[in-house]
Amino acid sequence: MKFCVSLLIGLMCVASGAVSAHATTEGVNAEVLGVYFAPSAHVASSIVKVIDASEHEVLVQAYGFTHNAIAQALVRAHQRGVTVRVLLDKKSQSANRYVIDVLADADIEVREDGKHASPTTR
Repeated sequence: MKFCVSLLIGLMCVASGAVSAHATTEGVNAEVLGVYFAPSAHVASSIVKVIDASEHEVLVQAYGFTHNAIAQALVRAHQRGVTVRVLLDKKSQSANRYVIDVLADADIEVREDGKHASPTTR
């Protein structure tokens, strides 16, 4: 399946064997388990595995997000009680429509950012 997805995923979860970096700022502790850029055959499966292992919170920021398996992993996480928050670029709304609908049907809030789009595409 050919897809176009560009994701920056920050995950606060426990996943065995994950390489991580910790950052602490005045009482806020975050563990970033991976930053992925695609298309690549192994990126989507890596992202799905990390989401499926999440226990607390999954934060997604994406310009283009069209991959069904990743959307379904977010739905599964949400159904397990994991907090799932999604931020998508507003100008790619039509390309993201399927994923937005999947997440909305699962009662996952999707926010859109149009503030940082170039002036010609706002």
